[in-house]
Amino acid sequence: MLQLYSGSGSGEIDLLGPALPENQWQRLKPSIVKLLRHKGSFESAERLESMPFTVEAATNSFGDEFCVLLVTVGFEEYAQLGEQIGDRGSEQIYRQIANVSTDLLPNGYIRFIAARLNTEDMPEAVESPSLSVSSSTVERALEDADKLIASGQGATSALDRVHTAFHGYLNVLCREAGIVVEPGEKMTSVFKKLREQHPKLLYDGPRSNEVGMVFKGTATIIDAVNTLRNNASVAHPNEEVMPQAEAMFLINLIRSLLHFIEMKVRDQN
Repeated sequence: MLQLYSGSGSGEIDLLGPALPENQWQRLKPSIVKLLRHKGSFESAERLESMPFTVEAATNSFGDEFCVLLVTVGFEEYAQLGEQIGDRGSEQIYRQIANVSTDLLPNGYIRFIAARLNTEDMPEAVESPSLSVSSSTVERALEDADKLIASGQGATSALDRVHTAFHGYLNVLCREAGIVVEPGEKMTSVFKKLREQHPKLLYDGPRSNEVGMVFKGTATIIDAVNTLRNNASVAHPNEEVMPQAEAMFLINLIRSLLHFIEMKVRDQN
């Protein structure tokens, strides 16, 4: 969920359901738009008028009670809204909407304006492969990731689990092939060993130089994914995390690598 505007206090949001019946909100919304225009906040008025917001009741672990202006949008619009995070002009627009909406609400106040991704509108994701060699850790991590994405909690939450699955899968493959991996060895180093020492991953076919360049570039991507997982996902208590689009892109990259490696190690030729 993207927080387009947040008031003071905890940033935690636990949605409870509609704070206003839909028909009551639809009667109230034009008055808020009109008041915004009267105050000279024309961009805010247009933004509120054009977006299908609902008013949701919410709470948090501190027991605070408040309202959230929530919009549920498709993937493309969600990605566009994510680009507004941190933009001062956009923050001012949503702040004006929150303040005027609070003034006219019959009860409660707008503490957040948020956007939620309509998961039914997501582009087709790369599926998790069926692995010929695995471990309980790998299988559980892949299952957790699939559940998180399907539940709407999002790719940002699932990235950590996919990262864990890929790292575990590389370790299992190395062990099966007799490649020594040190305890706690970083994923980038394990991938390099696997690529250079596993007999099924050695490539001497057409355009081997270019294919080798792609493999080396893949190692750079894995190193970056490792950093992003540690510093921009919910794997650790990071203040800022990646938007859903970028996190899903990384998940699809890792899943594609899983598919490729699995095809190679299964090859009987």
